[in-house]
Amino acid sequence: MRGNYLYSCLTAVVLLVSSVLGATVEQFAAEVAKSGHNIIQLTDSNYKKWLGGTHKVPRGANVLALFTTTALEFGCQTCLKFEAEYDALVQSWFNDHPGGVSKEDPEKALFFVKVSVMKPGQIPNAFKYFNLEHIPKLLFFPAGGRIDDYQSLDLPQEEGTMRVTYLITALKGAIGISDYQLYVPTDWSSIGVTMFAVFALVYLVRKHYAFLGTLLASRALWAVCSVAFIILMISGYMFNKIRGVPLAGSGPHGEVVYILENEFQSQYGIETQILAVFYGLLAALVVGLSMGIPKLNNYYQRRSDGTFIVAVASIVLAVAVYMFFAAYTNVYSTKQGGYPFKLFKVSALF
Repeated sequence: MRGNYLYSCLTAVVLLVSSVLGATVEQFAAEVAKSGHNIIQLTDSNYKKWLGGTHKVPRGANVLALFTTTALEFGCQTCLKFEAEYDALVQSWFNDHPGGVSKEDPEKALFFVKVSVMKPGQIPNAFKYFNLEHIPKLLFFPAGGRIDDYQSLDLPQEEGTMRVTYLITALKGAIGISDYQLYVPTDWSSIGVTMFAVFALVYLVRKHYAFLGTLLASRALWAVCSVAFIILMISGYMFNKIRGVPLAGSGPHGEVVYILENEFQSQYGIETQILAVFYGLLAALVVGLSMGIPKLNNYYQRRSDGTFIVAVASIVLAVAVYMFFAAYTNVYSTKQGGYPFKLFKVSALF
């Protein structure tokens, strides 16, 4: 019993001391390796450790800290736009320095941390410690200092690669290094998809040009496409362009969030696009039921299996209408918590 008590006390003392002492380069590198995205997330319990502590043990590395938010309630468009730019800033460094240490001067290392406000009224202690009132905010903590030794980095008005390049230049001057370059990865997936799409399109045109000509001359097809396009533009694309909302956000644990629950007046860009697709597909399906099925019936009326084909097509379209309307009501109930009506999800059968 006495041994267990002493062990518990010793463990508590070690944890307390480690929470206030400055982290070493090795500790930074180990934490970055566990993060999976080269950014250390600050919490109320660890921010003093990663930013330098309050004792006389200095920081072992240079640290750039981002104070931000991805919550739409704050209306911080700059915060949302800077998310991808900060990731580019981080990946540009770690692309050439996997361990976070400068190649031209092994005595100098750079690591990146981030802390976000997720909900109004729940302000992280790191914000309170530095008395931050405006976000996004970049604070640079030079190696060898303590938690109160830092400088604020200006965030230029330019967006995209210009802003990232400006910050890289500022960090090189603050640290005293030159081996830090902007890294823009090649999007091979996009190139591959584009090449495949072009090849498939050329093949289909050459193989079925007569059928495609007849299809493109169809008034019904153009009517369906026009209605779907109008709905997509009105309910999704135009809203995203005017408001400049982000496609998605992140939750309290770093997960991607596509739909804001119980937020009827706020939404992400991808949410409006999802609903626009629902509207367009529902419109197309209704047109198919009202106009396509009668034409299909006329085409197959002289065949013995014509009735069966028309019945199957009608059922398929009706089930599709039900499925998309059920998905729509599910999204609506997520946005409006008190909505009492629910439709059975066909996907639940699988």
